[in-house]
Amino acid sequence: NRWDFGAQYRLISQTDSRNRQSLTVEVGYAVLEQLRVSIGYNFQGYDVPGFHNDQHNKPGINLGLQVVF
Repeated sequence: NRWDFGAQYRLISQTDSRNRQSLTVEVGYAVLEQLRVSIGYNFQGYDVPGFHNDQHNKPGINLGLQVVF
């Protein structure tokens, strides 16, 4: 099967800071045996300490390309 589907939930909990979480779903297609493309959606955005560029922290579409050597 060349198609795949994925869902990912991440929770980072640290005692000296607040909890961080994200939720992403993705569908991918194996174009070749060594090449996969995907498109997904991040519902939560990203919250990375020290990386406060709002343009990159918003929820939205993400594209992926994986190459296996």
